Amino acid sequence: KTLSSAGNLVALQRFGLANFEKMKWELGVLGGDFGGAPLVSGLLAYRYAKNLSVEFTANQASGNLSNNIFASVSILNQPFPNWRVSPYFTLGMGKIVTKLNKTLVQSPDRDNELLLAGIGARTYITKRFVFRVEYRNYVALTNQTENDEIEEWKMGFGVFF
Repeated sequence: KTLSSAGNLVALQRFGLANFEKMKWELGVLGGDFGGAPLVSGLLAYRYAKNLSVEFTANQASGNLSNNIFASVSILNQPFPNWRVSPYFTLGMGKIVTKLNKTLVQSPDRDNELLLAGIGARTYITKRFVFRVEYRNYVALTNQTENDEIEEWKMGFGVFF
């Protein structure tokens, strides 16, 4: 029981599913697989309409042959924002820097543009916490005859406010 300086009980705001439906900002950490390499991803999202958000992600995937650092900006469409488990679709673009392990591969580092499409789901857990699972397909626009296509699976937790 929290008291104010005047000695009165302070009414603390309780968070629930209704707050999840009205959230504006989300901050999260996810982990997964990026083309066979372990992935760590951080995200910041802003919901500017009932079912549309803009999302920024920063990622690192380190494998045996290379280290990938990439960032993306995407639009996220959540067709059923009132559902406790809410599916979403995402489209975006970004940039990837691939640093090859010089002891195994004698090739220059690469810096490419990315296009992405994905699908996922958010689920409200409790208070301000959200669980997310997501699949993304990336196309790295290279100067070779074929572009690279990379699949990503990840899951993690976020907080909303």
